Amino acid sequence: MTMALFKSGVFLGLSTVGVVLSAALPLPAQAFNLLPTTISGNECSGSNFQDCQINGDATLIKFTGLLNSVDEVNGLFSSIDGSEFTFLNLQLNDDDEIISGDWIYNPNDATDPVITSWAVKAGNAYNLYTNDGPIFSGSFVTPRGAGLSHLTFLGQAGSGETSVPEPSAILGLGAIAGLVFGLKLRLETTV
Repeated sequence: MTMALFKSGVFLGLSTVGVVLSAALPLPAQAFNLLPTTISGNECSGSNFQDCQINGDATLIKFTGLLNSVDEVNGLFSSIDGSEFTFLNLQLNDDDEIISGDWIYNPNDATDPVITSWAVKAGNAYNLYTNDGPIFSGSFVTPRGAGLSHLTFLGQAGSGETSVPEPSAILGLGAIAGLVFGLKLRLETTV
């Protein structure tokens, strides 16, 4: 009876270790629950795409309304080509135009820029989503449910970083590994 309880405890401990491991690993910044600001007009009206900036963030890349091709790329960020993006969960209006969806940014290398905001243009307005740090995924909704005209990502030169664990995360993982090893030894001596 004690052995079964202890084995149950080890199983529970191992599933807890999985939860702790997933919580301890550093993940890229995500754009959860960002609310857009709706602004009248075009995000880059009257300026060259390469020269356009919003809140200090430069335009990086612009996708067409169907999100199936790149409309423009800022020449200052030549490493980005559109292959870094995946669009999913696209919702359509009655005219089969995209009105919302999700995106994932997976930089190809460390020279790819950092995304900090994106503009969703539809009708005579755009929704601007902004964040203080790098964003690797997010959602979007068009203004007033109009069909998507284009989706522009903005950001800064930098590293489309590959995450490196922080020292505290490494220490935490070491402590968890020690706990699992200790439980395993205790189980073997109890049996």
